[in-house]
Amino acid sequence: MFASPIGSSTVSRSSLPGAAVRSALLPLLRQRGSGIEDYELIAEQVSSIADRVRVLEDRLAEVESVNSRLEEAALTTARALEDISGHWDAVYEAMRRRDTSQEA
Repeated sequence: MFASPIGSSTVSRSSLPGAAVRSALLPLLRQRGSGIEDYELIAEQVSSIADRVRVLEDRLAEVESVNSRLEEAALTTARALEDISGHWDAVYEAMRRRDTSQEA
């Protein structure tokens, strides 16, 4: 935890998103002055962001997999509905022929 330069509240370093991390760390690094600690802090943040990116990449792969299965299911459904529609068209056409043949 460290004091946020934006306000007086403390903020967990791991909960800050990328842009907020930079804006929060720059003033803090200028105040601290020790180069080694600065690099350690930056390394922690980069590691945390890299972990989040890996998790997001894994989730994105899962979403893409589900999306491709949903697209395939949608195509199968569309083909089936087209088939059903053709059958109903044939039924209605047969009913019309039957009505016209009964009128004559």
